[in-house]
Formats: sequence, C-alpha cells, structure tokens
Amino acid sequence: MKKNVRVLAGILGIFLLGGCTSKTEKKQSETKALETSETSDTVKSGSEDPSSFSSEGSAQETTKKNTDPASAAKSAFEAFLKGSTGAETSFLIEHSDDFALVDFSKDLKEEVKLSELTAFMNTHARMHDRSDITVSFCYPDFGSDGVPELLLRVGGFGYSDAQIVVRYADDKLQIKGFYESWERSSTEINSAGAYVCGGAGGAAMHISVFGYLDEQSELHNTLELTEYAAQYEQMDPRFQAFDSYYGENGTPDLVLIRVEVLGDEPFYTYTFNSDNVDEQRYTQGDIFELMEGTKLPYVPFPEAKEKIEKCKGDIFRAPPVEWVKLK
Repeated sequence: MKKNVRVLAGILGIFLLGGCTSKTEKKQSETKALETSETSDTVKSGSEDPSSFSSEGSAQETTKKNTDPASAAKSAFEAFLKGSTGAETSFLIEHSDDFALVDFSKDLKEEVKLSELTAFMNTHARMHDRSDITVSFCYPDFGSDGVPELLLRVGGFGYSDAQIVVRYADDKLQIKGFYESWERSSTEINSAGAYVCGGAGGAAMHISVFGYLDEQSELHNTLELTEYAAQYEQMDPRFQAFDSYYGENGTPDLVLIRVEVLGDEPFYTYTFNSDNVDEQRYTQGDIFELMEGTKLPYVPFPEAKEKIEKCKGDIFRAPPVEWVKLK
C-alpha cells in the first residue's frame, strides 16, 4: 500500500494547482501540489498590516476612493478587517448543508462583522478538534477585472480550515464563497481565481476538480480527474483485467485516469510512476492491449496531458496568493 501511495503522489504531481501550499494530511500523503506556475511573482496587494489602516486622507484621496471601484472595494475590505463594518451572510445560510466544517443554519445573523463570523464558526463547527481561531487574508483579482476580492483563510479546526470569499458590490460587502480543506481533502485558489479541490476516495484513489472563480465570485467547474493506482475495477468493471495482471506480477506501477472535461464525454488514459517512460508504452505492448480490450475511449497520456493543460488554461499559471496573518 505504501507503493500505491507513492504512485498516486507521483501522478498528482503532474496535475494539481501550481504555486499554492497544499495541506498535509494527518495519516496519508496521497496529494502533492503541481508546480505549474511559470512565474515566481507573488501577490503584493495583501501585504498591508491591518493595524496601519486609516480612515484619514485628503479630499482628493477620498474622492478617488469613492469613484474608483478598486479603491472603494479595498477601503471596504479594510473596514471589515478592522471590525468597523459587516458582510452579508445569505450565501452561507443558503448553502449550509453543503459544508462539512460549520453549520451555518443555527441562527446566523444576516450581516456579521469578522469577529462575529469567527466566533460563530468556532461555536458551530462540525469538527471536534478545535483550537484557537486564526485568520489570514489576501486580495486576489478573480476574473482579472482590476477589482480585488477579499479572500480569508480561517483556521483553528485541527487539520481543517476554510477559505471565505468576500465581494464588494453595490456599496456593500457580501460573503460569496466558502471552500474547505480538511483531513482528507484540500482546496487551493490562486491570485486570478484558478480553483482546484482534491480529495482521497480511498487508499489508492484520488478525485480532483478544477475550475475558476469569475469576476462575480461565481465558481465554474471545468475538469474532473479520477485517478486509480490499484483496485482498478472500482473505476470500471472493464478494468478487472488490469487487477488480475498486476495481482500476479507485483505491486502496480500503473495509474489509470478517467478524464472528464465537463460538458464532453469522458475519456481514459494511463501513466506510470517512473521518471523515464518510453512513450511507445502508450501505443503498444501488453498494457496498451489491455486498455484496447476495455473498448473504452482511450487517449495516450502525452496527448491527454496536453488536453488537460489546455482545459485548465492560463489562469492556472497565475502566481499564488500571498497570505497575511491578521493581527
């Protein structure tokens, strides 16, 4: 089984979101973050110490803040971080059943300040291993429209945390997203809104969902990968031949992958946990013949990798966010 975990970690190193820090699982290490970021830049717009926020300024600065959407949003976010204004919570209440970490159906106010939100999360957490609440923040730009969002990371739930999206629109703050990472899953969002959520479905299985957050902070899923490093027949009964083959010949070095570009028919591919792979193994040989025998749509791994990267798009090459701890 340790070999299976290494196999899975190897293939995940190809696919997962680059430049973001992934959460280490308590007892498993199926997941690694893909270093796809093609730049070493970091987001600088979230680097201010909230204690330095000031409401003072010249009349010209005040006018600019009132007329420039980016400045208005930033000023509103700073006020929220200072605790002088609140954010609407209807999103959390309406989607409470979707969250594993916190039950937001327990009389959450329609508008809360940050301290009220974190206190509520601590009181109504569904996880039992809670500790002191911690808050970090940054200012990504979803949709690259020039107007930032406020992204909070709230920890203090053992191996779990939540990333909360706050959006400024119509002169008010709205909570528009709640994305969780916990013991057996992780969520990462980069500075342009590229999103990946991955979770283990067993000792040798991993599911990853890729997408993006647009300028309205709405999530659009675009790609789903299901990866198996053993027990292939659970993926599809027609893969039973792979289990029989490797059951007789030792621990598998093979990873089968189901690729679904959302909106299209899924296809299948396979790769190996090896540094140097002869690409002929994807178009001939015993494993290729087994794949052909399944009668499932098959794409050789080099071509499948190109399709996956094209689907993900340039947004996944944006730099990571730079978290700043709230004091």
